[in-house]
Amino acid sequence: MTTRQFDGAKYFGAQKQKFVKDFDVSKKFAEENEKTKTIKTLLMVIFGMGIGFANGLLGAGGGMLAVPVLSMVAGLGTRQSHATAILVVLPLCLVGGTTYILRGSVDFLVLLFAGAGVFLGGIIGAKLLKYMPENALYFAFCFIMLAVGIKMLF
Repeated sequence: MTTRQFDGAKYFGAQKQKFVKDFDVSKKFAEENEKTKTIKTLLMVIFGMGIGFANGLLGAGGGMLAVPVLSMVAGLGTRQSHATAILVVLPLCLVGGTTYILRGSVDFLVLLFAGAGVFLGGIIGAKLLKYMPENALYFAFCFIMLAVGIKMLF
């Protein structure tokens, strides 16, 4: 019985090429004129400030707000909007979390257990994101936003 060796250089080389290709924003906006690019960039900054403000003030909601903005303003697909939103809110969660810790507003025992659940759920969700059809993801997101909104009203 032979075992296959993992060729890290080959694997990570291909991943790096894919990342560089996906990260090349100039290709994505090549057809757009300069005015459209400027407006989109300005809108992303303005909406980003609003998302940061809402997340800092309310302690949540940044990702829920970021997904539609990334989809409608940046023109990302559903799956890419969700994945990008996670990284968009990461810095503001770190800043907000640090601020709340310094103010003494965090219950560390609750943080430990809830954080463990969030961590495991995040891994599972990120893996499922790859396989979930775009339409199903879109409708699940809309349903969750609607359900949470209704629950908060009543």
